[in-house]
Amino acid sequence: MKIIILLLIAGLLLSCESKNIISININSKNTQVDSVYILESITEKILFRLPVNGKVPERMHGEIDYPTTGSIQTKDGKHSYLTILYPNKELNITIEPDSSILTNNLGDSLLNYLWMSNNEFIAQNANRIFTSNDTDSITKIFQDFETLRKLEIEKRSSKLSLDEKELLLYQNSSRIHSFLFYFGRLAKNFPATHKFFSFIEDIHNNTKWAKTLPQNLLYKHEINYLLSHDSIESITSFIDYVASQTENKDLLDFLKSTYITGIITSPSYWEKHERHLDSQTLKDIKFREKSNKYNDFIAKSSNSFFSSQKGVVAYDFEANRIDGSKVKLSNFKGKIVFIDSWASWCGPCIAHRPNVLELAKKYAHNNSVEILMISMDANKSDWLNYLTKKNQLNIEGDLIILNGMKSEYGERYNVKSIPKYMLINKDGIIINSNIQEPSFAVEEMIEYELKKK
Repeated sequence: MKIIILLLIAGLLLSCESKNIISININSKNTQVDSVYILESITEKILFRLPVNGKVPERMHGEIDYPTTGSIQTKDGKHSYLTILYPNKELNITIEPDSSILTNNLGDSLLNYLWMSNNEFIAQNANRIFTSNDTDSITKIFQDFETLRKLEIEKRSSKLSLDEKELLLYQNSSRIHSFLFYFGRLAKNFPATHKFFSFIEDIHNNTKWAKTLPQNLLYKHEINYLLSHDSIESITSFIDYVASQTENKDLLDFLKSTYITGIITSPSYWEKHERHLDSQTLKDIKFREKSNKYNDFIAKSSNSFFSSQKGVVAYDFEANRIDGSKVKLSNFKGKIVFIDSWASWCGPCIAHRPNVLELAKKYAHNNSVEILMISMDANKSDWLNYLTKKNQLNIEGDLIILNGMKSEYGERYNVKSIPKYMLINKDGIIINSNIQEPSFAVEEMIEYELKKK
């Protein structure tokens, strides 16, 4: 099935004179896929919903007035393909019989090559990377890898536009920098003064491509901030520092919105900052950033933060049991409820699941405690197949909320990454929505609540 859809992004009328039209041709070889989504990579904002049935979408989502990166995804999120988005692009999308996605664009192909090869390279060299104490050698193997990929881009540069080439070269180095930041900031917890971070000198503060991987620039600013401060003094202090280093107002607004959202949705990546965030601080920041161009991005994550805080009435979600029957949180009023948000494709979730099952076993006959394991899987069969294969069916505790991370449940409980563990008291009030892992500390919290009258 072939569909040609002309999407008017910034103009008021669909016209060949518009500068921001993207022409999209969808060739589907799969009758099971009824629509695809194009999301902006960083904000995950849905830019286009494209039905694979010959109908033009009734409403457009977002604007593309500058080159950026996006992700083409099937509705269930199981298949995706990166794409470079820019005005006037003619995008030919093919949906294969197995639901995988491709485009005919060389720039897109190279972008996916950078993404996939990065993961493969890290996996192949994991032992060398994580066991070596020679940080210089680690930096060197990534520099060599970056050079190798740069040559692949340069060989094809005659078939790329200038913007495509520049973006790909930026993505090449930035994807490597992303891992190096992870390795230095989180895996090794090096101090800002460590020589390992010398690679940040290669990261330019005001490149127009920074919006395609803005976290790297923020991590660089964190390192430099800490070189002149003993610690992160406050969130506003760090924002002011970022502003002092950023010339472009649009980039500054984007960096600030990414930073604020990152603290809320990925607190483990912003441990030095997250401790400074409370409800009043966030309210003050929201007021301060009310004229931020990306304020809607801040508002969305802020709403999730406020609704998932300790002391807030827990959202009364609805989930499905294995037999298809529905259950709501309010059904457990009068019980202490521990919730494990997980998915069958999530490695860390699977690693911790035995501990959750042990917790469920311990309180199986306690009428005052309920252990719920809520799957975020995109389809029920993946969930059931995993539980059956592993012989881990828990008839009472296993529930599913399809695509839970993208549902109201995910928004209200700020489930932006999994596993996520929460504890709710007998009155339906959140005790803790950011438990690190199911451990003895969780049992202590439950026992403490049980002793309350």
